[in-house]
Amino acid sequence: DYQFEEVTVYDMTVYFAEGRTEEQKEEFLSDLADSDAQIMFYHQSSMDLDFDNQVRKISLIASTEGVRDFIDFHSGDESLEYPGVNEALLSVGAAEAMGIRVGDEISMRNADMQTLKLKVTGIYDNHVDNFVLVHPDTVERQWGEQPEMQMAFVTLKEGADMDQLSGKITGMS
Repeated sequence: DYQFEEVTVYDMTVYFAEGRTEEQKEEFLSDLADSDAQIMFYHQSSMDLDFDNQVRKISLIASTEGVRDFIDFHSGDESLEYPGVNEALLSVGAAEAMGIRVGDEISMRNADMQTLKLKVTGIYDNHVDNFVLVHPDTVERQWGEQPEMQMAFVTLKEGADMDQLSGKITGMS
């Protein structure tokens, strides 16, 4: 209950087969305008987290500070600052498993051998899966391109019909 009431406060995630262009994002938002849902696009990908001769699979989330409307980044009662360029928030499970602390430098590598060098500025409560959260500008500065926004968080208004919205999203091409 804690995870889904206090940490991940969104109702669903949407995965697109390909990243969304600005035009496609606007069309998606327009198609769902009558649903009264809050929607945010972001990038998520699987990467290897490398620290102190240990490697662990982890999900990278690249998003703007607006993600705070969907995930509450805190450690206990302390709210955490959103990461700046070349900084990261790390979920507590990965941090504990690898002995990572705030201030440590970590390296992440994707399947294409692109790496990100990051300073951990916060370790947040999260008890389902492991994530590293960065600002998209970090990816752009280190890889020379913005990350592909192929995911979306969706939060429904109280009393909204999740099944109806899910069906509508599934029916979109």
